[in-house]
Amino acid sequence: MPFLSQILGRQVKDAQGAIIGKLNEVMVDADDGAFPRVVAFGINQNGQARVVAANLASDMEPHSISKGIALATNLGQLLDYQLTGSEIELNHSVLDRQIIDTNGRRVVRVNDLRLDRPQEQGDYRLVGADVSARALLRRIGIPGLFSRERDSSSYIPWEQVDPVSIGPEGIKLKVSREKLSRLHPADVASILSQLDEATGSLLISSLTDEDAADALEQFPTTESQVAVIEHLDNERAADILEEMAHDEAADILNELPEERAEELLNLMDRDEAIAVRALLGYEDDTAGGAMTNEFVSVSPTFTAADTMKMIREEAPEAETIYYVYVLDDERRLRGYLTLRDLIIAPPDQPVAAFMREPLGDVPPDLSREDVAAVLAKYNLLAVPVVDADNRMLGIVTLDDAIEVVLPPQWKRRLPKVFA
Repeated sequence: MPFLSQILGRQVKDAQGAIIGKLNEVMVDADDGAFPRVVAFGINQNGQARVVAANLASDMEPHSISKGIALATNLGQLLDYQLTGSEIELNHSVLDRQIIDTNGRRVVRVNDLRLDRPQEQGDYRLVGADVSARALLRRIGIPGLFSRERDSSSYIPWEQVDPVSIGPEGIKLKVSREKLSRLHPADVASILSQLDEATGSLLISSLTDEDAADALEQFPTTESQVAVIEHLDNERAADILEEMAHDEAADILNELPEERAEELLNLMDRDEAIAVRALLGYEDDTAGGAMTNEFVSVSPTFTAADTMKMIREEAPEAETIYYVYVLDDERRLRGYLTLRDLIIAPPDQPVAAFMREPLGDVPPDLSREDVAAVLAKYNLLAVPVVDADNRMLGIVTLDDAIEVVLPPQWKRRLPKVFA
């Protein structure tokens, strides 16, 4: 079973042993199943590029090609292979490119490609990618270091990989939406963060808006989120931002050029855009910059049963339902409830009768460090953010507050305790 590196650069000879040129490309038919068939060779013939049918070669095994690859026809009778458009150039478009291994939840680089002939005298097929350092040694010709038993973690069957780096002739994205949607958003984010921005954006295009938003929310930094958004067209970017938590979307828009941010806001759903606009303009290291305006609130006249019904309806849109905030008609903070309070209260009792006094509310200009201190002092999972008139603006959750005291590489790795 030859590797691509073992046949590239070999002399190609006709049936009489005359040298035709050097092999510089191997092509497979992308439409020919999970393990595509090798259909053509690219040959450098006296400085001219030529493509011939691969089935003219009788043998490409490493032990038999040391003196070159022999074709079963004479030079004068050699016809060019007619390209159909479904060919993939393994050397120029796959070797050294990035691929996504959705089974291993990783991005790897193709260091070599393995070919095999399932049946004697049959066609060779592309069966797998070797992503090991040993493959690099094989390519530079260091002997004796790659004869050990193959490490299964460094060899990926071709049917399991998805090439995403587009070569000069174009390789169709083979990552299916179904495969990616089955991965945890953190795994998708890990894959995306290892790709260059253009390729990452191409991968994003295969995801639903919701799946793309979930993955972007798992990115380690706002800068890396912005890098992906910048490579998307406005319509697609706006659709994804609509699906993100309002505070996450606002963080991204704050980092974009003002004109682009405004264009995206104008394309978003009106209610979503209003909610996101309300979060723009706050300094990142303040309570306002860390807060979300997705929280559950009720009127003091609501009963316990009314509140439980409303929670069931609004919970999917709220970042946290551990606390329910009680607001008057002017949206001034009057108190809060825990889920325990609601469960043990009589169903017909108004929440004003058993709500707790406001605790730990902070102004929007308070630093994140001080917000974290308030959370720790009162042992809260979230604190309300209020303006000078005690009108509630949003909440800062525990995970968002303590991000500021963590190293950058740990930000957003915290489990989303409110999800």
